Amino acid sequence: MRKVPFIVAGILALLVLLFIGRFFKSVPAGHVAVATLFGEVQTQPYEEGLHIPVNPLYDWYEFDVRQKTHMETANVPTQDQLQTRVDVSIQYRLLGSQVAQTLKNTGTARDVLQVHI
Repeated sequence: MRKVPFIVAGILALLVLLFIGRFFKSVPAGHVAVATLFGEVQTQPYEEGLHIPVNPLYDWYEFDVRQKTHMETANVPTQDQLQTRVDVSIQYRLLGSQVAQTLKNTGTARDVLQVHI
């Protein structure tokens, strides 16, 4: 009969250890995180650094807000009916203050690249 409190305490300690990582969020340098709760995008983005406490039910999406370059190659017809290769590079970066709106309207960072660029 005396073993029951130890078993209950052990189970509770195990549950705390399993879920303790859900109560904080670490965002790496150059990134901004956006949380969703049951599919609803939270309007407040989480800047780089450690955030304690956070809702353990949040799902997280991280956006890289550093400057990136996207390169494309296209064949373009010329006046003499030949094809000329054109290389185009675009430098862009996401605005950290607007990533929540970006997630809500467009989707992840990969979706932003396909839709807007």
